Parts: sequence; structure tokens; C-alpha cells
Amino acid sequence: MGTTRRRSHVRRTGKGKVVQVREHQMKTRAGLKTVLAEMDREYLDAINSHKRRKALRLLLEAFGIKKKDYTIDRGGAHTPSGPEDGAPLYDLTENGIYPEDVYSYNGLRYYGTGEDALDSAAFSLIREAEARPYMGVTIYRAVEKDGEGIRPGDWVTTSRRYAKEHGEGALGGNYKIVSKRVRARDIYTSGDSWLEWGYHPQHTYYPKLVKRDENGNIKPLSVRAGLSTGKKGGPDGNHAP
Repeated sequence: MGTTRRRSHVRRTGKGKVVQVREHQMKTRAGLKTVLAEMDREYLDAINSHKRRKALRLLLEAFGIKKKDYTIDRGGAHTPSGPEDGAPLYDLTENGIYPEDVYSYNGLRYYGTGEDALDSAAFSLIREAEARPYMGVTIYRAVEKDGEGIRPGDWVTTSRRYAKEHGEGALGGNYKIVSKRVRARDIYTSGDSWLEWGYHPQHTYYPKLVKRDENGNIKPLSVRAGLSTGKKGGPDGNHAP
């Protein structure tokens, strides 16, 4: 049986790099160059040290990517997490939902739900999806036999067996299982269970994680996102970060 360990609920606070950049653009050019250099150095360090999740967060922030939240008002009923208060499948540490050690060898033992077989499959998927927002994944949901398919804001699971258990229990056996093929950036967890997710489909372009110049050097993040000129960044690569 898995052993549950209390998660960290520490949220990142303070101003992001892009906010600092915009503020400095209204002040001195010297101050702007300092902030941009720090951001570029942090991004390059993350790439070179294989901290892909950190590099991806910096990239999305620099490009001003806004995630769509489809949270539904359920009248006080338990609601699945979304981009604003949860973590996507490709980065369980986002918003402080899980600590870094969720990706370690001990992650399964520390944060499993106690359903050993289901936890093992879920943990394998989580590690496979790390820093891969475009990775495909199948989600499932048990609904009443005359129910509809999966809609934005719904509770979903990555385990067909878990959906079946829900149908047999909560729906009294009067159910069918619906499924949908989505991407790792489309489902979010609150950290209570990695068998339960909120479905929030994202349609915004995610830039490629690394872009190189004609000499094979990694392009500075500030240049790619157009922050040095004050212009809004745009697509500069293909759709596979």
C-alpha cells in the first residue's frame, strides 16, 4: 500500500520576470537590460541543467501565455481544479501543488492514493508527461447511460478502471464510460489525488522550448519573446515544445 505524505501548499509569490520587464521599460534602459539579462541567464541555466519544467514556465511567462479556465459553478459541490489553482499533468509542481520530490524515485510512495496498481500506472504517466505539454493522453469519465460526453470543466481520470469503479459505486451501475484524447496541458490536479483531474482544454500556441540561431546557439528568451523591444512575443517555432 502507498504511504500518503502531506503536500506542500506553498504558492509562488512576488512579481514575475515579465512584470518586472514591463515596469523597467517605463523607467531606465539600464534597469531593463539588467532584468532581461537575469531572465535570459535563468532560462539558459534551466535548459543546460535539464530543468525543463522551470524553463517551460519561464517561456510561457515571457510569451504572456494565458491559460483558459473552465471551472463550473457547482453550487458548493466539490469542483475540480483548473489552471488558476491546480497543476497540469506536464508539471505537478506548478502553483506549489506538489513538491519537487513528486518526480523522484520516492514520488509513488510519498504521494500515492493507496490504490497500488492504479497509482503505479498514474505515476508512470506523470513522469512520461513531465515538461511535455503536447503529449497525448486519454481521459475517461463515467456518466449515466443517457449522459453526454466529456465537457470542459468536468471531472475526469486517466484510468479507465478508476472511471469504472466510480460508475459502479457513485452511479449504482447505471453508467457508461466516455473517453477523449487530449494533451497533457489540458488536465489539472488539485493534488488530492493524481487519479482525479479537471478537464480544461487549452488552445493557445505554446512556443518551442528551445530555439537556436544559425550558429546552433540557443536564442535568448528575451529576444524570442520580443521583450527587449517592448513588442509582444509571437510564434517563433513549431508546435512541439
